[in-house]
This record gives sequence, structure tokens and C-alpha cells, in this order.
Amino acid sequence: MLRSAPSVTWLFTGDTLTLPGQPSERNSHVSALTHAIRDELGRYDDAFISSEAPRLRLRELLDNFEQRIGRFAPHIVIVSCGVEELRATGESSLAFERMFHELIERIRGAGAVAVINTPPRPEMGEGVEHADELIRLEAIRACTAESPAFLVDHWDHWEQSSELHWLAADGQSLSHSGAKAFADEFVRELQLDELKHQISEVDEPLPVE
Repeated sequence: MLRSAPSVTWLFTGDTLTLPGQPSERNSHVSALTHAIRDELGRYDDAFISSEAPRLRLRELLDNFEQRIGRFAPHIVIVSCGVEELRATGESSLAFERMFHELIERIRGAGAVAVINTPPRPEMGEGVEHADELIRLEAIRACTAESPAFLVDHWDHWEQSSELHWLAADGQSLSHSGAKAFADEFVRELQLDELKHQISEVDEPLPVE
């Protein structure tokens, strides 16, 4: 079990999943995840760091890799995607997929394991979902499946739930109960035995071609 592994550094990065201007500790999925990992899994000697920012996209994360990820020398990088990640930026699907794969390879090359969180499904109104957003969502799922990374599919979990109180007033950020649900799904889905095995394989940084 991961609970018996040596101490590791967990880095949370990507979208805070909170309203811009909202205090970082309020309704924070990072606080909920840290509590779940530290207390429920007994990881008391681990270090927990956050370099998240509101509405931070994967492209910005890659462009500022050293500042957001590299300098912390993490063992596990937990990337949270927000709904903004699914919205059109003028970037083609192929360019997005190449960027995503490069980000995963940079994380692995830095000696860390990547865990990708899909966005929690927002309120769509009248049940209408935007095709472009779903295409980008499927790209995140497919790219993660093709790479040495783990996926926690919050969108799928929330799509099957009617718990609208998990969302804040803007319909896409997390409420306090939503942050707890986010952490619960993370712990439930993640195969921690396999994660420990992956960590053991990346003890030494890998070269990035």
C-alpha cells in the first residue's frame, strides 16, 4: 500500500476550481485532498504543495513548467482541469493533444507521476452540452489513457449525480460539499498500489527528448 511507502511530495497544480478572488482556503479541493491523503491514508510524513491558480489552463502550465512544477521536485503531480480548459481558444484538437502529451512527458521527465483530474461537470442548462467542450473532454481522457499518467474522471462521476449543491453560484466552481466530493472521488478512483509502483519507477529523472 502507498501508506507504507517512504515520504513523498505531492504537488497540486492547474485550476483552483474556485471563483476568482475567492480566498484559496475556502471550498478548496486541495485542502480536502490533503486531509484525505494525510489522515485517511496515514501519509503524515508527506509534503503537500500547491501551485494552482484560478482558471489556469494546461498550456499556461506547460509554458511555465519550471515555476509551476519543476522547482518543487515533486513525486506526484495532481493536475486539476477546470471547465475553462474545455472552451475554445483557437487551438486545434491536434495541437491540444500534442501539448497535453508534452506536459505529461515533462512531468515524467522530472521524476514524477502525473494524476489528471477532469473538470467536475458544470450545470449545462436544459441538458444541452456543447460539442466542442465534449470533444476536448474526450481528448483529455484519451491522451491520459495513452500516457504514463492516471485519470480521475470527475465529469463522469458528477454526470451520474444530481448533487447540484456541489457547485458554487457560478455553476462551475466547487462549493464546500463539492470540494469534499471531489476528494472522495479522487481517493475512490485512484489505484494507490499502482501509483506506488509508478513512483518506484521514476526515482531518477528521465531525459526529455
